[in-house]
Amino acid sequence: MWLALCVLLAFGGDTAEPFTAGKEKKEGFFDLYWDAKAGKLYLAIERFDEPFLFVNSLATGLGSNDIGLDRGQLGDSRVVSFRRIGQRVFLVQPNLDYRADSENPLERRAVAESFAYSTLWGAAIAAEEDGAVFVDLADFAFRDEHGVARRLERQKEGSFRLNKGRSHYYPPRIKAFPDNTEIETALTFTGAPAGQYARTVTPTANAFTLHQRYSLVRLPDEGYRPRRFHAKSGGFVMRYRDYAAPLDQPLDQRFVYRHRLQVKDPDAAVSEAIEPVVYHVDAGAPPRIQKALVEGASWWAQAFEAAGIRNGFRVEIMPPDADPMDVRYNVIQWVHRSTRGWSYGGSVRDPRTGEIIKGHVTLGSLRIRQDRLLFEGMIPRDEDGGYPDGLDPVELALARIRQLSAHEVGHTLGLVHNFAASGENRASVMDYPAPLVELADGKLDFSQVYGVGVGAWDKAAIRYLYGHFRDEQAGLAQTIRDAEAQGLLMIADQDSRAVQTMHPASHMWDNGADAVAEFSRTLALRDHLINHFGPRNLPRDVPLSSMENWLVPIYLHHRYQLEACGKSVGGAFYDYGFNDGGARFERVAADRQREALNLILSTLDPAFLDLPASLRNLIPPRAYGHPADREAFASRTWPAFDEMALPETAARMSLDVLLAPERVNRLYNQYADDPSQLGVAELADRLLGATCLAEPPTGHRARATHRLAGGQTARHLLTLAGDKRLREDARAQIWAALRRLGETLAEKEPPSEAYAAHYLWLQAMIKNAGGKEQAFTASDKLNPPPGSPIGQPAPFCSESGR
Repeated sequence: MWLALCVLLAFGGDTAEPFTAGKEKKEGFFDLYWDAKAGKLYLAIERFDEPFLFVNSLATGLGSNDIGLDRGQLGDSRVVSFRRIGQRVFLVQPNLDYRADSENPLERRAVAESFAYSTLWGAAIAAEEDGAVFVDLADFAFRDEHGVARRLERQKEGSFRLNKGRSHYYPPRIKAFPDNTEIETALTFTGAPAGQYARTVTPTANAFTLHQRYSLVRLPDEGYRPRRFHAKSGGFVMRYRDYAAPLDQPLDQRFVYRHRLQVKDPDAAVSEAIEPVVYHVDAGAPPRIQKALVEGASWWAQAFEAAGIRNGFRVEIMPPDADPMDVRYNVIQWVHRSTRGWSYGGSVRDPRTGEIIKGHVTLGSLRIRQDRLLFEGMIPRDEDGGYPDGLDPVELALARIRQLSAHEVGHTLGLVHNFAASGENRASVMDYPAPLVELADGKLDFSQVYGVGVGAWDKAAIRYLYGHFRDEQAGLAQTIRDAEAQGLLMIADQDSRAVQTMHPASHMWDNGADAVAEFSRTLALRDHLINHFGPRNLPRDVPLSSMENWLVPIYLHHRYQLEACGKSVGGAFYDYGFNDGGARFERVAADRQREALNLILSTLDPAFLDLPASLRNLIPPRAYGHPADREAFASRTWPAFDEMALPETAARMSLDVLLAPERVNRLYNQYADDPSQLGVAELADRLLGATCLAEPPTGHRARATHRLAGGQTARHLLTLAGDKRLREDARAQIWAALRRLGETLAEKEPPSEAYAAHYLWLQAMIKNAGGKEQAFTASDKLNPPPGSPIGQPAPFCSESGR
């Protein structure tokens, strides 16, 4: 031993290899060292207590819209820093929701110490060398940061846990660049599947693998200038509380999200961009899709030009060797799922300022096929299987994809939905557009089916977010005034999406400036579509039993405009006005509310609800190998096509619109204020008068449909009478109307034995529900086939439909 030590000293001392020896170095923002033999990855840290951006995402997806774990799905963007304590390193996230925008470090410290911060990870130091410390990333990389297991449990798909023994790094996607370091792992989850969705998209349901991505990103420099948010600007809001704000100013600070876009000559009315915002379309999309996506997204160049920025926006096909998850690329990604689902636009953002670092659009590939099916259902084929007048459902669907591409890119530019735009001559691609199909002289006109290019609202919103002004405060205020002068109204999701909302001009998938008049037109169009629908609408290689899939969007063609029309009942016009004398709140006029009510009541008429006999008797049970799916109507008569399920479903949809508890409460309030207005008692009486107490129609089948609608109406009202969300006096008025119905039916002479049974059944329902607080339910409801794709929306946008 002593001899070996003497030899070692004689030849100059320590001969131990450097820690990095034999490891592949990936040099970048944070250097990585990959030990291929051991399968280990080390992070070299040279800078502590310096903030950077930490982003998690999914590089691969599960393929189920219902579960909502998609390829390219962005997770959180968090400002973090590494902290060293002794021989351990910690990843620390400050609390940016509470700040002090002050030059005084003690003032900033007082706020920071008043609220908790988060420690996201900690690890022992494996080695120190040349001024850097090295940490083994295994505990960091092999954890369910994206919340896959939580999502599966929340969707009742079973109990799954990360199986580290079956998880590994994915070396092809472990990269380092000057401003970002990318770490990708293949994470395997094992467990006991309980739901149906995971089973349908995994080769083995109790073990599946998803790729998770961590991005460590250099924060932008201080050259970005945050821009103030305005409720009418059309931008998403970034909000935090500033405890250094002057005492006469609000604590809450609001800014918009936007890309950094600078111009060469800020004083010029129109100037060239120093560096444009560039988006890249997924090269994995089919060629016709790629072309449509580029064309639609490129519309935004018009808006930037109108905002005074020449060559400020460009769209290209993504290079084949580029990584779509790399934060250096703004991406329009083409994503596949087992069922149609939402498209959405997300982004990686700097939480300190609102600067958008990366825009990431996810477009569901099945959306275009659903649009194509919709148009096939409208256009019967000729004898040769082609389409008349040069019409092509695929081209019509591609027109929608262009608009969808522009819409989702708009979100990643920082724009929210504007669901009032469809009533303003299609003023924005940030609305959800219904296909505008007009009926003239018995023929369908598709010439204006979807808009082309961005609209007036889009240009105003881009000017607010990206325009350059000598006096920014004055310029932004003028932009808002100019938009108002053009009559442009902005109403966002919170006032539009849910069926119980109340703005008559703001809804999804609607058309026209007048929702009530458009509903009347839509009903006439639906009647034409149903009467001209048949086997000629199907491809020849499709079983006749699959006709139901083409029938659904035709029979329910009115579903979205129905909801738009319903907002006039108990509705009001308003805007996001401020305390400057410009705010508006005005209830819909009484005659207008009753006009909307009359149209909706017409959808409970048997003539509207029933299918023509030519269709009822044409759809056989499902062909072998072509089972019914979620796109079909629910059925009580399997395996037979349940033609009575259609009126049952449609009646329920109309009643759901009229009898939303919030709407009924608003009727109560408006009647209390103005007795000439539509009130709760009148609504209940009109509903019962149009259904249960209406004169029975002629025709055996029409009478069956009439009784079905009456039963649906009574059941809805009974449920509402027991709903504690409803004001008690409103419930009393509904209950009184039902009692009057029972008394009337007891004295009414039934025209047939079927009606005698129906009247007795309604009386029994009313009697049995009397005095009970719980909602009355007589049978399971039939859910309609999905309209807008089902599933949870992403943070920025959920978009698709029909």
